[in-house]
Amino acid sequence: MGALNLRGVSTEMFTPLREDGSIDWSALERLVSFQISAGVRALFLHGVGTETIFMTADEQVELVRRTAAFAGGRLPVIANVIHPSLEHSLQLLECFEQAGADAVSLCPPGLLAYSEAGLSDYFETLMAHAGVPVCLYNMPQSQNTLSPSLTARLINENKNVFAYKDSTQNIIHLQSVAGQLTRQDVCLLAGSDATIFPTLALGGEGVVSFLSTVFPAPVKRICERYFAGDLAGARCAQYELLRLRDALKAAPNTAGYKYAGVLTGLMENDVVRPPLTRTDAAAAQRLRGSLQALGLL
Repeated sequence: MGALNLRGVSTEMFTPLREDGSIDWSALERLVSFQISAGVRALFLHGVGTETIFMTADEQVELVRRTAAFAGGRLPVIANVIHPSLEHSLQLLECFEQAGADAVSLCPPGLLAYSEAGLSDYFETLMAHAGVPVCLYNMPQSQNTLSPSLTARLINENKNVFAYKDSTQNIIHLQSVAGQLTRQDVCLLAGSDATIFPTLALGGEGVVSFLSTVFPAPVKRICERYFAGDLAGARCAQYELLRLRDALKAAPNTAGYKYAGVLTGLMENDVVRPPLTRTDAAAAQRLRGSLQALGLL
């Protein structure tokens, strides 16, 4: 795999599960094929929506290995390292690379609140050990959102960082980061489907989208219109995507997105791992009606 070009839409895929809660590898292969045919730029694994925090380390590594095998070099695979322990994060980093990840993503360690010095050491150590390109991922769900100054410094001082995935949904933060960057070769990416247009307007190049697992076309439409110079059209497409995003959140967390996958025939069920819960009957009815109204069913 050559240099990674993430200009446009990359997909953070959810993980299809069987009724017994195990990973459905056949469904995963279909999802990968669907993403390839949709023309996305890359596959992003082990974000919040992947249910990684409910997986064993072996499952995480196997998910990377199988996804890379299914992609077969047609799409790059980016594997996110998400663990509160530096020692375990280093092990995952090495295992993901050996499993075929074309790049790794590094997000803040979670659970506890860490000092800026501690966070800096954590990232510097991982970046120094990375043997593939690095995407820096600012994940507020970790309860350790990186400050603009630390974010910019990590990018400026570590030349193997090729991209920044900003999930803060804070445009002031993104402007502050961009204003402190001394490198022009870093790809700024929206980490939320809600902030694609603003990110592009601030010089960003695309999005790591969870929504595009099921509906890549409306996500791509924003980027394509923006890059074609149709700013009004891109802005309207962002408004339309917000309505779709709201509809998918009729069920909590990942469940609504998975149920949409069932409705569109991408997968057999919307199983999630406890204590997450599946889409209940009322939410399913609302979601079906919303998708029909949006012309997506």
